[in-house]
Amino acid sequence: SFSSSAYSYYVEVSADDITWTRIIDYRAYLCRSWQKLYFPPVVATSIRIVGTHNTVNKVFHLVSMEVYYIQKPFALVRDILAPAQNVATLEARAIVSEGVSRVRNALINGDYLSYDWDSGYTCHQLGSGGIVIQLCQPYVVSSMRLLLWDCDNRSYSYYIETSCDNITWSKAVDKQNTACRSWEILTFAPRIVVYIRICGTHNTANEVFHCVHFECPCRPDMLKSYMSEQTSILTTDEHEENSVTYDEYCKSLEPLLDILTCNSSSTADNGSLVQTHISLPFMIKSDSAGIYPSEQENDENNT
Repeated sequence: SFSSSAYSYYVEVSADDITWTRIIDYRAYLCRSWQKLYFPPVVATSIRIVGTHNTVNKVFHLVSMEVYYIQKPFALVRDILAPAQNVATLEARAIVSEGVSRVRNALINGDYLSYDWDSGYTCHQLGSGGIVIQLCQPYVVSSMRLLLWDCDNRSYSYYIETSCDNITWSKAVDKQNTACRSWEILTFAPRIVVYIRICGTHNTANEVFHCVHFECPCRPDMLKSYMSEQTSILTTDEHEENSVTYDEYCKSLEPLLDILTCNSSSTADNGSLVQTHISLPFMIKSDSAGIYPSEQENDENNT
């Protein structure tokens, strides 16, 4: 996982070694390190994992595998996890693949208190490159939170792009014409994300963009607080016509957010809330990172 290798693959299961059902299809995404794959319960005696791409050579390498049946709340858009908790962490096997910092992966190590003029941030030269975070697998996300370096009164401008394959990028956030400081909570139409690129475009103090901390998605408690304060959510992202909006997505994900922000440490007694998994009412198109209403599939078949 410390090499530059990234893989594409799919997973099938069978109860008789004759009929196989594909439960995970990540052929369109670049994945690395530990993969946490969630799906509705299935009965299986055999599991088949087929690698379809390696960015370095022609071999698919699998180091370890574990299989569970868990009673844990989670949400899916088809076979892709829609996390409510931050997955841009070292624990979730994310990495910072581009950007300059004194400490490797400082942007996602969870420490947003220990920073000063010399350390605790990740940066890049304005007009050259950016800061890139690579998640370990595809996720459906619609929010981010970041901390811009704020030891003086400077402000920054920037934009954020996302990609599934490190080739095709689309803009999720555009703050190029906004003076931004300190903590930023960012929302956009839901999309499938593996790579996130933060590009600074302006700094009122010098020619470098500095970021202290990054989360994707935004912490559930912070996101719920932010949403309750907004009379309307204005998004500045690039999204395709008829794709699911941020508001539509959040309404579907709300039961999961309620569980995670519940004061009780246990959700076992919350009978009215989701106990296992939610299959969100959205679909994925093979040529898009966007999320679409499920009923569109039927509409397209009738045209």
